[in-house]
Amino acid sequence: MRRIALFTIALISWSALPLVAQQKAPPKPTPPRTTRPVTTKRPVARPDTTKRPVARPDSTKRATPRPPVRADSTRRPATPTRAAAVRRPPPPPNERTFALTAGAARAGLGFGIGPSLGGVFRYRNGTWPVALRGDAQFGRFSQTPSRGGTQLVGDASLSHLGVGGGIELPLGTPRATAPYLVATAGVYRFAASGPAGDQSDLPDGVFTGTTDLAVGVGAGVRFFKNFFVEGRVVSSGDFTTIPITIGYTLKR
Repeated sequence: MRRIALFTIALISWSALPLVAQQKAPPKPTPPRTTRPVTTKRPVARPDTTKRPVARPDSTKRATPRPPVRADSTRRPATPTRAAAVRRPPPPPNERTFALTAGAARAGLGFGIGPSLGGVFRYRNGTWPVALRGDAQFGRFSQTPSRGGTQLVGDASLSHLGVGGGIELPLGTPRATAPYLVATAGVYRFAASGPAGDQSDLPDGVFTGTTDLAVGVGAGVRFFKNFFVEGRVVSSGDFTTIPITIGYTLKR
């Protein structure tokens, strides 16, 4: 019994030790509180939203009418700037053409009418008002001469070959039917034979060959793009011929 009582006392004292330790332990110090600085908010200045009265013009006062401004008729029209300038159309392209001609010609010195053949080379720059041209012409004529009303024995013949150059002036703007003027100058070679009649002033009364300068003027009309009709008067010394031909342009 004694041992049981001692064991009970020891158990009670062992269970009471934590309580005694809690009573003897000093209290833990509480940490000091940190105080934040107090920031005072400044009042924000707000704009004044009160509307101010708008000063209105006095409607009782009448404005003095101004005299109308008249346009100055002496002013020159404003020159358009480069950006506003009207673009000009491009010039027409250059033209190089070759044509063949055929027709009839009337010759002087009593030879009458004979055939006429030729060729025409034509060049025109798109900016030129005229065209340059080169001409070649061949003609042949014959006659039965007479002197003093008496017919001479044998026929007289005359053929010529001429080359030259000149200018061609178109009239008006290009269109389906375009007239033009032409002036030429060149050299003609004449081959003639046979007796001369009353219409010639040859000293020995016989036609012979010769080479002379020749000038010519005329006019023509182009139509259907490739066709043209042309008439000229060509004079070389005492010989004059009037060829009237129709031409066809081979190259355009």
